[in-house]
Amino acid sequence: TRNDRFENNGNIEVAQRISAGEYTNLSLVDREADYYAISVDQGTLLNASATFLSENEPDNAPRITIYDEQGNRMVDSDRYETTPLSETGTIQTSWEAGSDQTAYISVRGVRGGASPTYRLSIGTRNDRFENNGNIEAAKTVSAGEYTNLSLVDREADYYAISVDQGTLINASATFLSENEPDNA
Repeated sequence: TRNDRFENNGNIEVAQRISAGEYTNLSLVDREADYYAISVDQGTLLNASATFLSENEPDNAPRITIYDEQGNRMVDSDRYETTPLSETGTIQTSWEAGSDQTAYISVRGVRGGASPTYRLSIGTRNDRFENNGNIEAAKTVSAGEYTNLSLVDREADYYAISVDQGTLINASATFLSENEPDNA
C-alpha cells in the first residue's frame, strides 16, 4: 500500500483542505477513497478531474464524487475509460454550488485492485451572472453584448429577456479561438 502526502484522508471527516490547482503523485489503492475539501462561493462551477497514465491503467474502476457541505452526494464522474492511442485516462465531473460552502471531492476505487498514481486537477470558475445554471435561476439581461463570460465542461448558463409579442430574438455566442471550447 502506497501513501501520498495527503494521507490520512480516507473519509469526509478528515478531508484534506485544498484550493484550485493541480496535485500530482497521489495514490489510490484497492477500494481506498481520498477526500479533499475546498471552499466555493455561490454560483461557482467546481470542476474535478483525475488523470492516470494508461500504461499503468487502474483496475479498480476509479470514480470522482462531489459532495455538498452536508455530505450529500451531488454528482459522480463518468466511467473511467482510456482510448487505445491515448497516453492518459481521465475521469471528471463538475458541479455548480448553490451557496457559499465547503464542498468535498472524493476519488475512490469502486472495486479491489491495484491503481497507479494519479494527478488531481481542481478548477473553479465563475462569472458575473452565476448562479444561472438552470432555467429557474436565469439572469435577466437586456439587448446588448456581454463579454468575459465562462462556460466550463457540462455547465449550462441561462438568461432571460423581456420582449414584446412578435419580437424576433437573435442570440449568438462567440468563443475566442485561444479558448475554443471542446465541450461542444
